[in-house]
Amino acid sequence: MIIVIIINLIFIVLLYQKYIYTPRTLNQEYKEMEEIDGALIGYIENKWGNSVDWIFAEILELNRKGYILIDYQLKEGKQLDYTIKKLGGKSISKLKNYELTTYRILFENSDQITKSELEEKLKSTFEKEENINIKSFSIINEIEDELVKEEIIDANGDKILKLMKRIYMIICIAILIIFKELNGIQVAIFLIEAFVTLYVCTKGRAFTNKGRKLKSKIEEYEEYLLSNKLLSQNKIVDFILQEKDYINSIALHIQSNARDGFIDTEIVDGSAKTTNTFVLNILFIALLFVIYLIMLLT
Repeated sequence: MIIVIIINLIFIVLLYQKYIYTPRTLNQEYKEMEEIDGALIGYIENKWGNSVDWIFAEILELNRKGYILIDYQLKEGKQLDYTIKKLGGKSISKLKNYELTTYRILFENSDQITKSELEEKLKSTFEKEENINIKSFSIINEIEDELVKEEIIDANGDKILKLMKRIYMIICIAILIIFKELNGIQVAIFLIEAFVTLYVCTKGRAFTNKGRKLKSKIEEYEEYLLSNKLLSQNKIVDFILQEKDYINSIALHIQSNARDGFIDTEIVDGSAKTTNTFVLNILFIALLFVIYLIMLLT
């Protein structure tokens, strides 16, 4: 059993190196971030991140690109009151699928939507038991498809990673059945390793070489934004609406005046619930423990 534990530990390290770890380039130039939509940046940095932030960053992207207009009024403190209006003059046929879905969410019932209506729509989205409704899942899937198209994510590699996870779960059950004479410490170590392995398989992505380099740059860029005084300064709203760093900071879940002013933080925090996949991982570990207890009693 000790050999199995060591092999499992090596497997965890290899998985982490391939699907989680990205080497740092120490590149101080972030002009590339101006050309990438905030929703894509947020997803690449953390696919289990808060999709409300991605959706809202994409709304600001549509405003910056001239497809919509955010007509705002300043309120007391940092808060704003605004109405998002549909603009003509640009063909929405040029929008990518995830942009088009965001656009249609905004103007589902009319040519404009108020801040309170938008917040209510986002709030109802994440109050359901499944945490994310069909439209949000559609956006996430469309973001994934775009990253595959841009050769940032390896679709076949992602399928292999999911298959490895299923095979690993079967192997875990088999190991507990085969090694009947396990002591408590060995079982505890094995279950911890199983949980870590499933976590890495769930959180990891099969990035291409291009994708790994981009993810590394985004991680450095996030640190740059966190230390950048620009995000903590009180800027005029017009500047915030057009400044790409502000939009990207929202997609990266960075707390700032821009984020607090445009959306109720309770809605964002309320959407950051435990994902169903994470819960399934916990249940699987519990199942392994139950199998071990049954074996002890038989």
